[in-house]
Amino acid sequence: MLSSFAGRTCSVPYDYNIIKAQLKGMPISHLYPDSPAAAAYREIAEIISVW
Repeated sequence: MLSSFAGRTCSVPYDYNIIKAQLKGMPISHLYPDSPAAAAYREIAEIISVW
């Protein structure tokens, strides 16, 4: 199954909201769920959830 992800690179776009979420000690997906970074983290989580 891992071979189906071979060569795939995931990235999280720079988003200042990540820093703000870290300073508050909260995940970006909770504080800024509509941000591009939160969407990227959701996509990565979905990919690795099927490993």
